[in-house]
Amino acid sequence: MWNMEVSEISDNTDKTILEEQQDARANLRERYLRCLIGLSGSECTMKTVEGSEVRGVFQGMDINGQEIFVKNLSTPLGELKSALVRTVDLLNISVSNFKNEISNFIQESFTAN
Repeated sequence: MWNMEVSEISDNTDKTILEEQQDARANLRERYLRCLIGLSGSECTMKTVEGSEVRGVFQGMDINGQEIFVKNLSTPLGELKSALVRTVDLLNISVSNFKNEISNFIQESFTAN
């Protein structure tokens, strides 16, 4: 009988841990998606692994985070109306004009936890 109670407690603990982990992943996913929404339409500057700097308007990112869709991409070789930039080719991205309401949401989320 005692073994059964320990087993039940263990099962309940495992379920609680799994639920907490799932909630944490859902919360992080929501923050990530809100960041992408906030970035959409923002001017961005990207530094490439080759050392050049390109500029454009951030429009979105693929589901795997491997490609960034940019409009009005200005490169050292010329301008492109739209382009997909591979994230493996970038060192960093700087963004200006991050949408205020999304920025406030993110700031509130981090201070609430």
